[in-house]
Amino acid sequence: MIMIKGCHLYIGDMAYFLNLTIPQNIILILVSLYVIILQLIIIIITKWYKTYGLRVFQMMSGLIAPKSIGIYDKKLIFKFD
Repeated sequence: MIMIKGCHLYIGDMAYFLNLTIPQNIILILVSLYVIILQLIIIIITKWYKTYGLRVFQMMSGLIAPKSIGIYDKKLIFKFD
């Protein structure tokens, strides 16, 4: 196979720079796929389902109203400040 000098940099072959063998390269690929799949799962969960985990911080910054997340007590609202 004819290799152009420096082509590993252009194609993003990190295994070449890390001097990985074939089994280590396969593990690197599987770990990368695992990370991508986890990111896709997080995107799907946040887009399809209503997540209220960060709504409190949005309320504190003034992006949303306290009533939109179910806080009606003024004492509780001022407790966040």
